[in-house]
Amino acid sequence: MREARVEGSSKAPWIILVIFGIVMAFLGFEMIEFKRAGKKIYGVEVRISPAQFTMKPGKSHLLEASVLGSENSDIGWLVQEGNAGGSIVPSGASSHAAMYTAPATVGVYHVIASSKADETRTATATIEVRK
Repeated sequence: MREARVEGSSKAPWIILVIFGIVMAFLGFEMIEFKRAGKKIYGVEVRISPAQFTMKPGKSHLLEASVLGSENSDIGWLVQEGNAGGSIVPSGASSHAAMYTAPATVGVYHVIASSKADETRTATATIEVRK
């Protein structure tokens, strides 16, 4: 008896391997582009404490921040209003705490803590400076 042979059946594994290779190359390229573009890391959240408080002109207050959802928990600090809004200095070896010093001028100012892993992720403390 003769076995019936199906034409092209020996090509099926090769076609699957070629398609798999193309898909893997595409995914690898996309991962490289993702890293280059510095796209947002989803799930990263920044928290700041206290988020709102009142203080006297020229006085200092300790702020603390944390990053959730990233192995890189480093924090960057800045005063939104620049030098006119006071100053912020990281406290000690950890960037998780910073000392805010209010300006001599009364007003409402904002300190921003940002994730070093994804600088688009921030938290803001609102400070009212009054006499």
